[in-house]
Formats: sequence, structure tokens, C-alpha cells
Amino acid sequence: IASVSGISVLSPNKKALRKMRVYRCLFVLSKLDGPQLCLDIATSINKTFNIDVDDQMEKISPRHVNWVLKDIPELARRVDVRGDRIRYELLPAGKAYVATIESMKD
Repeated sequence: IASVSGISVLSPNKKALRKMRVYRCLFVLSKLDGPQLCLDIATSINKTFNIDVDDQMEKISPRHVNWVLKDIPELARRVDVRGDRIRYELLPAGKAYVATIESMKD
């Protein structure tokens, strides 16, 4: 493909991918055991990625965690328990997503 005029091959930027909300939510879920509350995921994201220090990365609220994860049911399963708050657990495809980005060169 690179030899075709007008087409270039770009490799993904690991640093840019790590800033994405999807990656940060899944990464934190990969480090925690079992289904997690959106509040716990948001708190862990902000601690893990040192959000207060890094001006280029935005904080993620529990509401935004829910918005992000509910849109990717292939990667994280929503666990609804009657009378309890929504929780999410990482699926094997989500683990593979995180591992793929982590395996990329900087």
C-alpha cells in the first residue's frame, strides 16, 4: 500500500492512544479485580494517570466512565444488580485491547 501514490502508512501513536478515555477506563479495569463501580474506576483513573499533574489529560467523572463503557459492550460488561449501582467488568477482548496498546513501541 505504501507504494501506491497518495497513500501513506501511519503507525498509531501510543502516547495519544493512552490519553483516550476508552483506554484509560479499560486499563484501570485490567488492574482491578472483578466488577467495579463507576466511581471507583474514575478515582483509580485520576490516581493512576496522575491527572492533577498532567495538564494535557482531562479528569474523567463517574458519569463519563459510564458513558464510555456502555458504548463498548464488546470490551467491558455492564453488571446491573437490582438495588445497587452499575458496575463494569473487563472482558477478554478488553484485556486484549489494553495489551495491544501496551505492547506498542513509544
